Amino acid sequence: MNNYTRRDFVQTVGLAAASLAVLPQVFAQDKPKTKIAFVGVAHIHTPGFISLVNSRDDLAVKAVWDHDQARAEKRAKELKSRAVSDVNEIWNDPEIKAVVICSETNRHLELVLAAAKAGKHMFVEKPLGITAKDSFKMADAIEQAGLLFTTGYFMRTDPKHLFLKEQVAKGN
Repeated sequence: MNNYTRRDFVQTVGLAAASLAVLPQVFAQDKPKTKIAFVGVAHIHTPGFISLVNSRDDLAVKAVWDHDQARAEKRAKELKSRAVSDVNEIWNDPEIKAVVICSETNRHLELVLAAAKAGKHMFVEKPLGITAKDSFKMADAIEQAGLLFTTGYFMRTDPKHLFLKEQVAKGN
């Protein structure tokens, strides 16, 4: 029988727990990063998305496009990426698997349809479209292409909002 003291036990378990905590990061270092692109960087939440993407070890931003080249260059620098002047560079790049569309809403239809045609998974900032007709057209193109897609309604999964929704559904 081992004569472990409480301190020995805590140190051993602590070391084992710490090893398990960093183990996924060690293996993740060998995993290639998913390459994405930003298409349009005009939305007010763009800086937050840039911060989020920059904090992730599993993503690399290969390109940034915006119809305003100066804005694209500014955001590309923040993303340690490069600005492209022709959005077709993004659509035609097989390494880019997904796009973050943070353009002005009146540009969403054209960009989402192009992304769907190019087979790029998408995060599109809200609202998806200006009209229901445009939104349904985009949704159909995304569905037909079999792509992963979401809009920026992140508050839908906020625990407080889920609780409130549940309470309303119960009639409380």
